[in-house]
Amino acid sequence: MQKYIPLMLAAVLALTGCGKDAKSLEAREESDPNIAAGQAYMEEGKYDEAIAEFKKVLDTEPLMARPHLDLATIYQNNKINYIYAIYHYDRYLELRPGSEKTEFIEEQKLKVARALANTLINNSKEVKKVVQERNSLIQQNKANDLRTSKKRIP
Repeated sequence: MQKYIPLMLAAVLALTGCGKDAKSLEAREESDPNIAAGQAYMEEGKYDEAIAEFKKVLDTEPLMARPHLDLATIYQNNKINYIYAIYHYDRYLELRPGSEKTEFIEEQKLKVARALANTLINNSKEVKKVVQERNSLIQQNKANDLRTSKKRIP
């Protein structure tokens, strides 16, 4: 009977959920004073202060996911650093695989990637040159079409 005690104990622990579930982990992280301070700064529009608070948390607890989500939001919407935003979204998903927020975060990452691509395209000298050449060719084609249509009129 004694050899079954460890097995029964393991079964009881598994059934009672001795591990951390996502909601209790999220609640624990949100109760962290630095995260609460960072979120308060976000609400006040003090993004540099919020970033500092979230980084304090990550310095002491690098495996905490919530600061990454808040940092990603700041970098996406307020400080406009798309590369940092993508990094922090990815880091959140690494630390919280299977999160109920996964679909939302993937959508946000796609928005950020598109914004980054647009920024790169719109600020590239080569792309601007190609667009100018394209517009010039369109104008030339229109002028040629106009001349051709005038020649056909009897």
